[in-house]
Amino acid sequence: MKKSRHSKFELLRIVSMFLIILYHFIYHGNLIENCQNKITYYILIFIEYLTVIHVNSFILVSGYFQSTCKFKQSKIWQLINSSLFYRITIASIFSICGMIVLTKVDLIHILFPLNLNEYWFIKFYVFLYCLTPFINKLINNMTKKEFKKLIITLFIIFSILPYITGGKAFDNSGYTLYNFVFLYFLGAYLRKYPLNSFNKLKTSCIKKRVVLLNLFIICALLNTIIIIVSKKLVLRGPVFNEIFGNFVTMSLMYSNPIIIVQTIIYFLFFDTLKISSNFINKISKLTLGVYLIHDNSLIRKFLYGFFKVKNRQFYSIRMIIYIFIISLVVYIICLTIEYLRQKLFLFYL
Repeated sequence: MKKSRHSKFELLRIVSMFLIILYHFIYHGNLIENCQNKITYYILIFIEYLTVIHVNSFILVSGYFQSTCKFKQSKIWQLINSSLFYRITIASIFSICGMIVLTKVDLIHILFPLNLNEYWFIKFYVFLYCLTPFINKLINNMTKKEFKKLIITLFIIFSILPYITGGKAFDNSGYTLYNFVFLYFLGAYLRKYPLNSFNKLKTSCIKKRVVLLNLFIICALLNTIIIIVSKKLVLRGPVFNEIFGNFVTMSLMYSNPIIIVQTIIYFLFFDTLKISSNFINKISKLTLGVYLIHDNSLIRKFLYGFFKVKNRQFYSIRMIIYIFIISLVVYIICLTIEYLRQKLFLFYL
């Protein structure tokens, strides 16, 4: 019953992982830079802002659940072992196939269990998890008023200031431990103090979802407009560049305040769902493996060239349909590989 109650958030993890793959195809494939059609160009930017909430959503959900759970050292080693398995396996396959030549230094980096630089998300997530017992103690000893003040303070320091100053007042790209800590606090706050004013609205869940979906799209559209306008204004001179260049620099950063708000809306949308599915729960357990496979540095160099999206000039809107299809294909392949890995480990254990 416990897993069924959380199926809506397991679905969130599944959707978010697909958004990560789609985002990576657009970003690492340099599709926007190589797009030769204005309409397609703007659509790609909009899709990029629709999908960029992926990482934030994982940490927000982690804060929502882990803030009421006990620290388990085994979870850290599980993350490190999964990372180590794919580092060794992928490097071995590439080496055997003659696609890379491994030096002794490369072998040391690959075989060292605590080498977390291969996956930036895993590195900061492990660090965050190590801090959770102390963060949770703070959460449990704060009043609602104190907690709210903390959230507002962290939002100003870690999100608004970096965004409007381009990281000059406080440098936070979102690829940081303190951004993870802030999102963890935010998820814990939503768990401890749900947005009752929204939940008590005398309207159907369907209408709530429609409102949330529209707000989500508005956030993405707002970011799209800001980046398009800012890129044009920075060309008008040094003063414009000083002001609007900051928005260009911080537009796709996970700490972007609009993206933070968009993440909350995304979370609330899934919170309105009423789902109980063992299948969803089982698939959700495979999503970490999907990340470890497709975003491995060796796979990344191979993947976008193999599907012919890397530095490829194109005009047609059909490219957007193409990247949706190949993102789904990559997702399914990675899910299958991770499923087999988990079964293999269970067999030997």
